[in-house]
Amino acid sequence: MTSSTQNNLKRDDLQGIRGLAILAVLGFHFYPNQFPNGYLGVDQFFVLSGFLMCMLLTKSQELPMFSFFTQFYIRRLKRILPLYFLFILCTVIALYTVFPTAAILQNKISAGKAVIFLSNRSPTANEDYFKKLSIALDLFTHTWSLSVEFQFYLLVPFIFLIGRLFKKPFKEIYYSAIAISSFGYHVSSPTSVAFNSVFARIWQFSIGLLAYFIVDNRKDNTILYEPETMHSQAKQSSEENEVARKPESSGKILWLKNIILVATVLIMLVPIELNPLGTRALITIFTALLIVLDVENVLLNPRFMIYIGDISYALYLIHWPIYAYVKLTFEEWNFWTLTAALLLSILVAATLYQTYESWYLKQSNVLVGILVVALFIANLIAINKDEISEQMKKPQNIKLMPNRTFPRLDGVEPNMNSGEFSAYIMPPVWNKLSTSSLII
Repeated sequence: MTSSTQNNLKRDDLQGIRGLAILAVLGFHFYPNQFPNGYLGVDQFFVLSGFLMCMLLTKSQELPMFSFFTQFYIRRLKRILPLYFLFILCTVIALYTVFPTAAILQNKISAGKAVIFLSNRSPTANEDYFKKLSIALDLFTHTWSLSVEFQFYLLVPFIFLIGRLFKKPFKEIYYSAIAISSFGYHVSSPTSVAFNSVFARIWQFSIGLLAYFIVDNRKDNTILYEPETMHSQAKQSSEENEVARKPESSGKILWLKNIILVATVLIMLVPIELNPLGTRALITIFTALLIVLDVENVLLNPRFMIYIGDISYALYLIHWPIYAYVKLTFEEWNFWTLTAALLLSILVAATLYQTYESWYLKQSNVLVGILVVALFIANLIAINKDEISEQMKKPQNIKLMPNRTFPRLDGVEPNMNSGEFSAYIMPPVWNKLSTSSLII
């Protein structure tokens, strides 16, 4: 199979779905009154993530157990961390320099949680997510969804391995049971828990997993994926596009996909806020169906949508600090100001994607590991710089030890010279030495 043929077999519509999801989120953040349901784009990301993680794990399932885990986690960490930690570092630096009215203490706390992927902890009564969005004081508000995804990555290999123990149809029943249990937890939990908890969101990831198995059952495995051996090299830079398209397509399937897509877009575009639970369930199921119905679509497959999907990760990270800066800095911000901020976000994200992200994905795991550790340490220093500075300014308190009955004499006299110091600390010895020197 030639390279061009392979490219034609790639499922560009998956990137198109990702592009649709990020555009919905941007609409909700920049124009909340016009797109009050755009937050549902995050739910689409969760379904896509479940599908793609199941695909990656299936490709590695024949590997030895240790390699199975290490390869999955290395690929995920290499994909996520270098850009994520750079975003946090640049945002913290901007917090200290160009955000004159930002709540520094709150953002330092939020940055500390974001850097260890705990931004999705249950908020207090004063930390409602949508209220925080409306005032735009927290520059890391949007990182909650990345924390949910990261925590899912920690769980999904174990979920997948347990699922391997079952044969059809019990495997599908197993994943369906997980989805139903998680959805029940989502429905019965308080709003803040249902929104933030990874366990209340696993049902969406699980539906993505089920979508993969449906697609896999309809295709020859040698077309969909090639099982990896222990010595095979992971393809880091294009893992989200490694799902091949079925050569033939059906007109009925195309029509069905178009109807589902139109319904999805209408739900996100309607200017009236809809019931979150019902619309979230619908969008989750619709997204899974869009994945299963693998035919080209005029809305999802254009080059623009594919490109927006390609830069969606960088765009999601960078857009919120830019929006917050515009809203906090300009007293008279309007539609055109926000539109300029939106275009700037796309431009910055495109630059990051084409330069930094494409660069580090091509580097060795060792080099990326060093980069990640350096960025992590730099983040800790930047977040805690005030505390570190205060600690360095404190006078050193020396405790008396059992083998030492006197404290250090640093600072006893401001202008003490060496002779005076010696005479101060041991005058009998100094006097004796002085007398001896005169005799000699």
